[in-house]
Formats: sequence, C-alpha cells, structure tokens
Amino acid sequence: GQYYWGEKRVAAKQLGDLLDTVAADPSPPVLNIRADSRLAYQSVITVIDMIKQRKLSRISLDTRVE
Repeated sequence: GQYYWGEKRVAAKQLGDLLDTVAADPSPPVLNIRADSRLAYQSVITVIDMIKQRKLSRISLDTRVE
C-alpha cells in the first residue's frame, strides 16, 4: 500500500519519522486513518502497530458510507 500524511505521499520510513514527531508532542492529536476498500486489512493493522509502538492511542478509523 501507499502511505499519505495529509495529501502528501510518504514512504514507510517517513511515516515513522512523522509519527515520532507527533509522539514527542505532550498533547498529540487524534490520528485519522483512511484506507481504500480494496486494501488488505493487514496493511491497516501495520499502520496501527506503528502508531501503538510510539505509545500513541488517539486513533480514528475513518469510513465512507456509500
């Protein structure tokens, strides 16, 4: 899968670095995760694991109703 930070496409390493920056914030924001319906579920779990490794817990899984 591809990773995006906002509208900007980033590599997995860049995503990790961005999450490190967020984790350093004493009051980190809610992290919103959006995934295409065709994406393998494991890809979403991988991102959630990256977030949890940094002790971040404010996660929102965004969905789209059709």
